[in-house]
Amino acid sequence: MNLLHFGPLAFACVAGFFTSVGISQAVLFNAKSPRLASSLTGAIYFVSLMLNPFSVGVSPVKPLIDTSALPFYIILGLIAGYFSGTCIGGVFLVIDYLRNRLHSRLLPENDLQREVDEE
Repeated sequence: MNLLHFGPLAFACVAGFFTSVGISQAVLFNAKSPRLASSLTGAIYFVSLMLNPFSVGVSPVKPLIDTSALPFYIILGLIAGYFSGTCIGGVFLVIDYLRNRLHSRLLPENDLQREVDEE
């Protein structure tokens, strides 16, 4: 994000998005529907960004919510939540694979188990 010259607020929003999607995958629906959880979290997060809490009280004339853009933000949030949840799940799958691979190579009792299985 530094290469694209993102500011600290944009970094915080993106980091908060990925963090909230990751937490929702583990907590919502007893971790049985991570795709649904990440999609719903994405939609809720994008709608909450649409509310723009940083402009509250800036202009008394301008409405805080642009309701015509609400369906766009919901659909965009569903898609972004799904893809970010897939990326988070992929990272955990790679970590689990590497952990199992390293664990099987580092422990000597696994070598003994392999020798017993080969006989």
